[in-house]
Amino acid sequence: MFRRVSLRAAPFFISAAALLLAAQPAAATLVFSSATPGVWSISDSQTQPAYRCIYFKPNPSLTALTKVKVWPPKMYGKTNATVVRWRFTVGRQPPGGGSSSVPYTSPWQTGTASTSSPANSFSPMQWNVPSGAGYWTEYNLFWVQMRLEWRNGSNALKGSVHLMPDWLRETMVGSASGFVHQLPCAGAL
Repeated sequence: MFRRVSLRAAPFFISAAALLLAAQPAAATLVFSSATPGVWSISDSQTQPAYRCIYFKPNPSLTALTKVKVWPPKMYGKTNATVVRWRFTVGRQPPGGGSSSVPYTSPWQTGTASTSSPANSFSPMQWNVPSGAGYWTEYNLFWVQMRLEWRNGSNALKGSVHLMPDWLRETMVGSASGFVHQLPCAGAL
């Protein structure tokens, strides 16, 4: 009742698996870094997107962006009492490929971290789109950039990272499920 299994094809399957894994996107796209940033990570995957776009649908043919919620990074210090901080911006591309803009920049969240413990004072932040802003997703694309900074005791910048999360979840108001993908917020519901 035992079958003999040939492993002659194993190198091909292992190589194919390695290529598929290598093709998976990184947790976030690094836009740029300066000086010497510390260690950081964000939860940014298909199962745990880094941000969420929440919509209101006033009628079947129209969807409006109402809120963008962003989860915080995990940031470690460069020394035992490093001041770390983060914030996010929302970028907007208007219809027809016009000039992009930044309709929102969050306040900074600041904490203290060490080389072995991340800052524990960070929490999710969100942008509540102003009522009547006219951000109908059929005509606009939205995305998030995050800025992470490490500072010393005299508040001098020691390092920074700008990144764009790769994964987002789009949901309707009052729903926790939705559509997870890698495109900008575009009302793909």
